[in-house]
Amino acid sequence: MAKILIAEDDADLAELITFLLKTNGHVVETAFDGETALKYIYSEKPDLIVVDLMMPVVDGYSMIQTLLRHEELAKIPVIIVSSKPRISTAIASSKNVASCLIKPFKAEDLYAEIKSALEK
Repeated sequence: MAKILIAEDDADLAELITFLLKTNGHVVETAFDGETALKYIYSEKPDLIVVDLMMPVVDGYSMIQTLLRHEELAKIPVIIVSSKPRISTAIASSKNVASCLIKPFKAEDLYAEIKSALEK
C-alpha cells in the first residue's frame, strides 16, 4: 500500500485515477493545483506523485523543478500525465520522472507505470 498524490486540475480524471488506486489498496490524496500539491508533498512525503504539467497557480514543470532542489523530495518518483504530445526533454529526463503518459491514456497503462515506479 503506497501513499500517492494526484496533482491534476481535471476533476473527472483525478477522480478516475483516485478510484483506480484506492481500488488497488493505495492511499490517495488529490491536489487541483501545484501549490496545494507542494504543500502536501512537503508535509506528507508521498511514495509517488502523478502530475499534470498544465495546472493553475504552480504548473507541473515548476513543481518537478522544485522537488529536484530538495534532496529528500527529489527521490519521490513522478509520473507525468499531459495532453501535450511534446514534453520537454529536460523535464522528461529528470532523475525523479519515472515515466510520461500522453492523455488520453488507458487506465491499465497508467497503473502499470505506477506499479513499476513503486517497485524501483
